Amino acid sequence: MPDRAPATASWTRPAVEALLRQAAAEYGIWPPLLLGLAWLESGWNQAMVSSAGAVGIMQIMPATAEWGLEYLAPDAVNWRTDPADNIRLGTAIFAHMLWQAGYDVETALAFYYQGWWSIEQYGIFDETEQYVANVLAIAAGFR
Repeated sequence: MPDRAPATASWTRPAVEALLRQAAAEYGIWPPLLLGLAWLESGWNQAMVSSAGAVGIMQIMPATAEWGLEYLAPDAVNWRTDPADNIRLGTAIFAHMLWQAGYDVETALAFYYQGWWSIEQYGIFDETEQYVANVLAIAAGFR
């Protein structure tokens, strides 16, 4: 397990990539997929906060984080500030969505972006389909 030192501006791209690759291995996710997902979400920027309130490298919504901390990664409590915790929690959430989607990558990515409930209620939005295509294209570059 990586050093869980407090997040600072000293987190380099290689350090963040190593954390993402470690989390991918821990949760059985194809590393380029996780790298591409995180890159599209934030450009691997822990300081990123979206207009909707999503936080960090994995762009985790606070309500989703609360659920994920309770059921998936209870030790990732510093997800708002620590890249390692943000990546671990976000990866645990995505791994759960992969399971929920029957390991269909495109559906899991859609769940991650649009939300499972929204997809169940309204179907996949065109914007979500573009997001999925973008993640897959970026992931191909990390092969």
